[in-house]
Amino acid sequence: MKLSGKVFIGFLLIIVGANILFSMIGIHLGSLVGLAIGAALLYWDIGAIRMKGNGH
Repeated sequence: MKLSGKVFIGFLLIIVGANILFSMIGIHLGSLVGLAIGAALLYWDIGAIRMKGNGH
């Protein structure tokens, strides 16, 4: 699955917006959102490395 930078940033903004909305009604998901963003960045970086090759 190939994600462009614009799609990834858009998805990230949706996640942050949902987190703010949930925080306004008393549901705090800060640590879960951080974990999900970190996992998404790791997945995106591994995909980019595989597209380029192994770097040797």
